[in-house]
Amino acid sequence: MKAYPLLTLNTPTYLLTTEALRPPDEEPYDITSMANSRFFRSIPARSVEHRHLCIVGKMGSGKTTTKNFLASYALDRYGGVDNVNIVYTDDPRVAIELIDDRPVQLLIIDDATSYASSREIHKQAQFLKDFNRTRHAYMNRFPGRSALILHIFGWQRWIELDPGLRDGHLIIFKTGMTGRNDVRNIEDIIGPKYFDVLFRIWDAIDQGNDNAKSISVARISSRQPEEGGAGIYITEEVPWVLPDLLPSEKYFAADRQTEDEILYKYRSDPKWALRIECYDLDITNDHTQTEIADILSDRHGKTIRQGYVSEAISKVKELLKK
Repeated sequence: MKAYPLLTLNTPTYLLTTEALRPPDEEPYDITSMANSRFFRSIPARSVEHRHLCIVGKMGSGKTTTKNFLASYALDRYGGVDNVNIVYTDDPRVAIELIDDRPVQLLIIDDATSYASSREIHKQAQFLKDFNRTRHAYMNRFPGRSALILHIFGWQRWIELDPGLRDGHLIIFKTGMTGRNDVRNIEDIIGPKYFDVLFRIWDAIDQGNDNAKSISVARISSRQPEEGGAGIYITEEVPWVLPDLLPSEKYFAADRQTEDEILYKYRSDPKWALRIECYDLDITNDHTQTEIADILSDRHGKTIRQGYVSEAISKVKELLKK
C-alpha cells in the first residue's frame, strides 16, 4: 500500500495512506492511470481529435508542477519532441496560432482567465468559436494529416473560466474553494465523498506540506462520480520539460511593426477606417464589443451596433493574416 505524506488539522505530520482516505465504498480510489489513458489517447490513424483538461487550484497548490508532469508524460507517451509540439502561454489565441504539423499538439494555457474570463462574454465569443474549431484549424493548415490536439487550462477559481472551456474531458482539482457557488459546483462535479477528500488535501497544503501538492482529486467527465468517475490523481517528480511561458504581449508585439504598417495603409480608406477603430479598441482588452459600439456611436454621431463591431474586428484580423 502506497502512503502519501499529508498534514491534517490539529495533528502532526504523518503518513496518510490511500486506505485512510478511501470513502466507504468499492469504487476505484486512485484513478491516475485511468485518467491518463482517457486523456492521452492514441494518435488517430486518419483523423484529427481534440481533447481538453482543466486544472483548478489556489496559488501555490502545484498547478505548474502538474502541468510539467503532464507535459513529461506526453513526451514519453508519444515519442518526444519530434512528435509533440508543446506550447506554453497565457493566451489561448497564441496557442492556436502556434499549432504546427506534429501529430500531437499540447497547448497549455497558464492563468487562463487572463484572456478567457467568464465575465467578459463578448470578448470570448470569437475565441470560443475558434476553440471549438481547433480541429478544423489544424486540418485547414495541414490537409490530410492526422493529429491529437490536447488543450490544458489552468486557473485559480473554478467559476471564473468561461463555462465552454472549464467543462473538460478531465478535471483536476488541486484545492477546494470557499465561495458558495464554487463549493456547490465542485461538490456536484466530484461528489460529496471526494469533496471531503479534496478539503483534507487542501488543508494539508495550507499547513505547509509540499508533498501534499502531488495529490489531487480528479473527475473523468464521462463517468458519474459515484460510478468510478472521481478519485485521487497522483503526480510524480519529473525533470523540467516545459518551455518558457510565452506571454501574449510578447508574442503579439513581435508582429506589431508589420501590423502597424498594414493598418497605416488602410486607415485612410473609408471602407476600412471604422473597422480599424473597432480593432484598435478591441486589442487594448479594456472594452467589451458592446462598449466599443457605444464609444464609436458617440464619437461618430451615429448608431453602431455590437454585431458590426464583431464583424469589423474579424475582417481586420483576416486582413492582417494576408
